[in-house]
Amino acid sequence: MSIATVRPRTLEKYRTVLDACQNGCLSNIQVVTRTGLSRSVVYRALQYYGIRLERQRPIAPKKPVAPFNPKPCLLPALDPIWKAEFRGLFYGEGCIRLANRAAAYTPRMTITLRLDDREILEDVYAKLGGNVRPFEREDCNPQMKWTANGWRRCRAITEEVFLDCLMPAKKTREIELCYEAILARYQMPYWPTEENYKVLASFFTRLTELKQFSF
Repeated sequence: MSIATVRPRTLEKYRTVLDACQNGCLSNIQVVTRTGLSRSVVYRALQYYGIRLERQRPIAPKKPVAPFNPKPCLLPALDPIWKAEFRGLFYGEGCIRLANRAAAYTPRMTITLRLDDREILEDVYAKLGGNVRPFEREDCNPQMKWTANGWRRCRAITEEVFLDCLMPAKKTREIELCYEAILARYQMPYWPTEENYKVLASFFTRLTELKQFSF
């Protein structure tokens, strides 16, 4: 890129960034703080001059940290007999876990059945939401999987269907532990801190240990 391709006003900003780098700034955030320019302008200026600095996150957010308070997930009124049948289905074929994707530890409920039982999962989807899709596994008949993801939906399903369970099933304890993690997440800020992630990771570890066979 030649100097002629950059507008004079932009080039002036780029030179301000260059001066900051030549006067002791060692990271992009230090340049932003000293020059008052936006991070995007600083980034383009560093690219323009071929300068590589240490990349840092901002020390503190510019706005107050927002609480984690998503809108509740509203479910339709469920027949008590249907809820009892769903519990039995979930105890036998379902799974609840904290998905460790990108270290987010978000709750996930799944039920996997044979493809010729897809009407059951379509009924579950119609009442509880989520999604239903084909699921392939080696050396198995074609299957379908129902999945409910996220804090809002898993909280709504747990509170509507599972909180008054009486059977001392191991999966009941898994659901209760996952529900504890959900309530803990609702006490955290929208963007969790490192300490918040450690709390969620502890729930993930406890739930993983609970799923192990014990006799």
